[in-house]
Amino acid sequence: MLPYSFEERYNHFTKKTEVCLIFSIPIGCFWAKKPGGRCTNCGFQVGIDAVHQQMENIDIIFNDFIGIFDRAMAHIGEATTIVFYTGGSFFEMPKYLMEAFFRRINKIGQIKEVFFETRPEFVTIDNIRLIKELARPDLILKIAIGLESSNDRIREKFVNKGFSKNDYVRATQLIESEGLIPCTYVLLKPLNLSEKEAIEDVVETIKWSHSVGSKLTLLQATFVQNHTPLAKAFKAGKYRAPWLWSIIKILSEFKDKYPIYLGHFEDYPPPIARPQNCGQCDDAICASLEVYRKTNELNVDSLPKCECHSRWLKEID
Repeated sequence: MLPYSFEERYNHFTKKTEVCLIFSIPIGCFWAKKPGGRCTNCGFQVGIDAVHQQMENIDIIFNDFIGIFDRAMAHIGEATTIVFYTGGSFFEMPKYLMEAFFRRINKIGQIKEVFFETRPEFVTIDNIRLIKELARPDLILKIAIGLESSNDRIREKFVNKGFSKNDYVRATQLIESEGLIPCTYVLLKPLNLSEKEAIEDVVETIKWSHSVGSKLTLLQATFVQNHTPLAKAFKAGKYRAPWLWSIIKILSEFKDKYPIYLGHFEDYPPPIARPQNCGQCDDAICASLEVYRKTNELNVDSLPKCECHSRWLKEID
């Protein structure tokens, strides 16, 4: 789990490829710690718990992250966006850390945007106004909620997300009403869905989330992390990670209708299974998807003509 890295991403609002500083701090997720909680695909808390077990004093380690952030900012280069990942909700972070990070960000004029994630429970008027007070007035703040699916059965039973569509709508509309940018994670192929059902669910979720105020879709094709219900199903032969062809289909049909960023297929803890095709065409298609992440361009005609495409077509027929 690297504390920070730099990555080129396409910015759907400026219409440019920009450099992001990705900063990770192991805060964790209250839902994953709660009895009966945790999303079925998510192994992040397991990794964070392992990190915490190595900490003699969590507050001391968190203070160390301020120093790590200083080092990252010293190598900021051309970065214009800071992306925070906490393994949970940004608002679960101690206030003194938020204050420390924003004090440093505010001093660097080239940083134009800050992006972070939260569950809707933490989207309150007090929390939103706290962030607005900490950030300098010209900073663009993007807040992403992991809706995953607009289908109640899929979100509640198959993902075990722990919140309703009404919770999501309330939070999204509050974010927008306060002048911030609401974004939405959408999950391709949660547990118990066929490939066809998974594609259909993503399409419906993208349409619905934008209809209620979301400004950016963050499409995450499911990868399998150990110590999760998804991993148990995968090891039992009852789950296959999404086809890369499914991602290509969604992006090629909807990228010009809705702003869609595609998440990566690697994280911490490392996945034991990732989106894939047959193995022969995977590298070429993943390279095209990486170009998409950076440019929003996807040349379907240049993709390899592989025999597995016909197998995928039969599966979604």
